[in-house]
Amino acid sequence: MEFEILDILNKNGFESYIVGGYVRDYYLNKKTTDVDITTSAKVCDLKKLFDVVSEKYSSVKINYKEKIYEITTYRKEFFYVKHRYPFAVLFTKNVKKDLKRRDFTVNALLMDRNKNIIDYVNGCNDLDNHIIRMIGRTSRIKQDSLRILRAIRLATTLNFKIDKSLEYYIKKYGYLISYLSSDRIKYELDKIFESDNLLYGISLIKNYNLNKYLKLGNIDNIVFIPNLNYIWAQVDCSNYNFKKGDLKEINRIKKALDKDIDSYLVYKYGVDMCKNICKLKSIDENIISDIYNSLVIKNRKDIKYDLSLLNKELVEEIEYLIVTLKIDNNEKSIKKYINQ
Repeated sequence: MEFEILDILNKNGFESYIVGGYVRDYYLNKKTTDVDITTSAKVCDLKKLFDVVSEKYSSVKINYKEKIYEITTYRKEFFYVKHRYPFAVLFTKNVKKDLKRRDFTVNALLMDRNKNIIDYVNGCNDLDNHIIRMIGRTSRIKQDSLRILRAIRLATTLNFKIDKSLEYYIKKYGYLISYLSSDRIKYELDKIFESDNLLYGISLIKNYNLNKYLKLGNIDNIVFIPNLNYIWAQVDCSNYNFKKGDLKEINRIKKALDKDIDSYLVYKYGVDMCKNICKLKSIDENIISDIYNSLVIKNRKDIKYDLSLLNKELVEEIEYLIVTLKIDNNEKSIKKYINQ
């Protein structure tokens, strides 16, 4: 459908291309749904052609056949504020000038409506050589400090090296990460943390001395598990915001990490979490299945007593005693304990 959008723009006299991650991943034969469109059409033109659902600066989001696409007008940017946002924007009809404001060569490939890839920045060569390189002067990274984390994220997820000149300026301007919001930092860290190449990303963060600005803590000992919350549970995440459900799980994982692996831990936290805890502690996870199979009870429903007669604290106490074999799971033993 994205190519239908290009067709509509072209038939109405405007240049248009897919740009960025979609083209990069297409070239690398990777699946992607990240579609961004750039065009010579201005916002007022786009409003006449499409159902615009939101507008910000020179970009709009459109609803086309029940799917949202972002379209950005060719532009040049000037005088960045707080090392993040351009103070001035000037529209242009020249796509080459638009590409000069973008970050990395591998993100600045264009694709036309016939799926031809157009490369004005030598991005294909950098993809072939597995290099993350800035467009134009490498020192431009200080204009938008988010580019520092984006470079590391791309290098991590693609398993690419970072250009030597870019490495130099990441180290020089790493302190500019402090200008970013914690939510924006977390978005990039999430992408790094959920990559199966996580340890490479951590090595880059350490090599560029960025952790003093990221304030993660304990990154020397991170163990990769393909679950984002398990990664965050291993570091100091107090500087970042999480959805309520994620934060609850992270805190639960942290509590489990502080406990010994035993029958009550398996009963309380479950087989899957305990197996992951074993991985984090470098313990053979096969013991968890054996422990689980040997449990006297698997959940509260197995307790042979009317728990509705008891308060929450006493129920938890009885659970613990039964699981740890300190009392038998029968009404007589439970009642005796309660009445003692």
